[in-house]
Amino acid sequence: MGTWGTGLYQSDAAADVRNVYRDCKKLGFSGSDLAAIVLETVGGTSVDSEDGQLAHLALADLLCKDRMLPTALQLTALRIIKSPALPTRFEDQASQKKHRKMLDALGAKLSAATPDTAKRKQPYIERCDFGIGDVLACPLPKGRWALLRVVAYFTRFRGKSPICEPLAWNIAAIPPAAKIKRLRFMRQKNIPILGAAKKDEMLKGLIEFKRLPAGATWQEYVDQYAAPYIPIVRVSERDPHFHKIVKTGINTPSERPFYSDWWVATNAWTTWKDLWMRLEGYYSNEISDPRTR
Repeated sequence: MGTWGTGLYQSDAAADVRNVYRDCKKLGFSGSDLAAIVLETVGGTSVDSEDGQLAHLALADLLCKDRMLPTALQLTALRIIKSPALPTRFEDQASQKKHRKMLDALGAKLSAATPDTAKRKQPYIERCDFGIGDVLACPLPKGRWALLRVVAYFTRFRGKSPICEPLAWNIAAIPPAAKIKRLRFMRQKNIPILGAAKKDEMLKGLIEFKRLPAGATWQEYVDQYAAPYIPIVRVSERDPHFHKIVKTGINTPSERPFYSDWWVATNAWTTWKDLWMRLEGYYSNEISDPRTR
């Protein structure tokens, strides 16, 4: 983790909290439940570490702005603010003073926050029943289709959602079963492969850190890197976009093993409503205007 300024969100820990907070709030989490799942996701539950303290302060600020700051988090944040430790991260006195000024202003705002006593509806927690290898047909704008294969499950938001790899995109109709069974995962085109200049060194490091199995080849790495894994989250029991998905009845194994969540980009998840935009981001140079759908 790193820090590049004296502001509240000028650190990796705080920036991560803000991104995860927005994701979790979008899915209906709120109040103490929102605070808990954000800290679970970023791994910032301990206030004994610098990153943990920064995470708690950012989270308290976000919840305070949304008028749902839990009392326990409020008190924890105020204790962190009173400590002299955080400003000493900076070597020069000018930065220390700026950081202390920011902390004092945050403390005043949090102290004045109204206790969160609202009773809120519990968010929908998905428990998908798709099997690994199931091929799904997903409608796209203008009557087109995409085919996706379920390769693993996404559990970041306490539920169970499919992680999919695209097999076909922007096709006119769902193909017959025989053709679906022959489809391979789709790679993104014309993207630079990280580490291509030092292939042996890159492979050695990935194997050493158990991101790839012993004996993995460069092509196995390219397959993981260049073909996206897309977690797709259902937002409610009645999610109309989910109910448009067609189960093809085809189940085929992927040609590449799914090694771990490490290969799923942090910001890769999407909803069924926004899936078409995610796919266009991966496979098209032009984004459709949703007003013309």
